[in-house]
Amino acid sequence: MEFASQVDFERLHSFANELQRATSFSELLHCIDTEVRAVLGYRQSWLVVFDPVDPTLARLVETVGDHTELVLRHCTVIPTIGDRMMDEIRASRGPVIVTDARTDPRTNKAMVERLGNRTILNVPLVLTDMPLGCLGTGTFAPEECREPTRTELDYLVALAARVASTVERLCRSESRERLLRSQFRVGPTAQVRTLDLRELVARTVRTLGDLLGDSVELSVDRGEDAAFVDADEAVIAPLIAHVALDACEALSNGGRVAITTRRVVRDAPDGSERRSFVVVGFRPSSADPERVEALRTQFERAQPDAEDGTLATDMSSTLRRLGGFIEVTHGPGRGASLLVHFPTTKHGATQRASSGWETVLLVEDDGATRGFVAEALRGCGYTVFEAADGAQALRILGEFPRRIDLMVSDVVLPGINGFELAEQLLAVSPSLRVLFMSGYVGELRPTGKRGVDAERLLAKPFTAADLASRVRGLLDATSDARA
Repeated sequence: MEFASQVDFERLHSFANELQRATSFSELLHCIDTEVRAVLGYRQSWLVVFDPVDPTLARLVETVGDHTELVLRHCTVIPTIGDRMMDEIRASRGPVIVTDARTDPRTNKAMVERLGNRTILNVPLVLTDMPLGCLGTGTFAPEECREPTRTELDYLVALAARVASTVERLCRSESRERLLRSQFRVGPTAQVRTLDLRELVARTVRTLGDLLGDSVELSVDRGEDAAFVDADEAVIAPLIAHVALDACEALSNGGRVAITTRRVVRDAPDGSERRSFVVVGFRPSSADPERVEALRTQFERAQPDAEDGTLATDMSSTLRRLGGFIEVTHGPGRGASLLVHFPTTKHGATQRASSGWETVLLVEDDGATRGFVAEALRGCGYTVFEAADGAQALRILGEFPRRIDLMVSDVVLPGINGFELAEQLLAVSPSLRVLFMSGYVGELRPTGKRGVDAERLLAKPFTAADLASRVRGLLDATSDARA
């Protein structure tokens, strides 16, 4: 009988299903350790991943077993250049076996002395010819050396082949999490205010456009219903981004993810009452069922008091504390969908004029007025760039051409006036919206081709509420009403 036929492939299939539910390296290796102990009898397992940034380093991402504390103390970062065993692991596609680490010429004897290694088994993790790292196990003192049988080794190799895709998925997820944390202001829930989810989703998707490849397209349908929730943008924006990227990763071979925002009335998660929710739905055009099932497990495991440090758990746990929840569905004829339910606020309609997320360029030469307007806008949630004259405003627009949604400008400025400045800015950014401020509204005479109606003029003096209402109205205007 050929030894490959002795591998328990039915057991491996069950093991592979367990891997799909792993959402962290810790969960993954505990699953591996259970299997290795049951089938091979070794009591220490580890995962090593090659550093994607520095190819001269390998990192121990997780280890489980009787000697975990010792291994973590001495072996978290491993040079791959000049280390004979790591060189061989990177170059090999088969298992690298060290029967006795004390005498094998490939081992670092100082490290062996510290750790007490005896037999070392490392199987390279390779996906589409790309070396990811290795899965290892073995014996440590006071155990004796124990070389695996051919059947045991074949099972370990088959096991590692199934682990490779999960390691690649977790590495990609880890890189994505770092990227999301750098793109969004992720923090504890501390600044709860009324948010219009339609606007927040649109802005978040615009940010994600720079993070996705050409094979994925995001389409947004903001819906007609009001979509106000009471929440902290520092929590909600990265949650939306995280779920959007999960939906993109569920695509089988690229495609489109349709994102919709709708108001619904449905039962609360515990079935206690019917409640009103704003649902942000993510629907990939063609999804991998196994990936969708892994996502379902990931979100179902997140508990309100969970603190495992991962962005997915942080975000979904916070959503549950707010009274919301996430649904992941997939089935014949239904396709796949990731639905994020946010409880609606009772005060959303009255908050519309005083909330926003967009970026405003404020041009005002009077310091006191500029300070008042900037503070009022920031209090409504807008990002504000300040300029004292037209020259500064042009420099800011040149540096952030795609970030400026609205210019609020005094008419009388040093150098060029507000109307002339608007003409120059609109030539660079035609979608820019403009609101002029002036204490001499009756005498205003635009010099450019564009007319100035009452909606684009705010007479001084004005209140913060007047300013917020006018700004929100302009930003919500349709494209044919832009300045």
